[in-house]
Amino acid sequence: MSQAKKCVKCKYTFIANEGWESTCIVCWKESKEMDLLKGDKQVRLLQKELAHRNHELKMLKMKQTSMEHRVLKLKDDKRKSKLPLDNRLRDLLMLCHPDKHKNSEKSSDVTRWLLEIRKDRSKST
Repeated sequence: MSQAKKCVKCKYTFIANEGWESTCIVCWKESKEMDLLKGDKQVRLLQKELAHRNHELKMLKMKQTSMEHRVLKLKDDKRKSKLPLDNRLRDLLMLCHPDKHKNSEKSSDVTRWLLEIRKDRSKST
């Protein structure tokens, strides 16, 4: 039964037809000092290409995992950073409302500013 194995010499993947096979056909022919045919050279090229693609895939999967962790951390950080202000925004609005400060210009400005913050924060969630 055929199975994929790693060649003990070149470390590339090859299909072993017998369980005892440990080298790919190209390495076996080279060890016997046989001439490599065009097909053998194509096999070697494809082995290298496959190894390169497998390495790229492994790197991309690692990068994806790293980025997924970063996204989760950023979402968590954003959620945590919003909570204190969100919980206190209503209190701040009540404390600085112009009705509580004889309609002062400063209290009106601060109230407008806090209302704008609340509006912006509600859009981002």
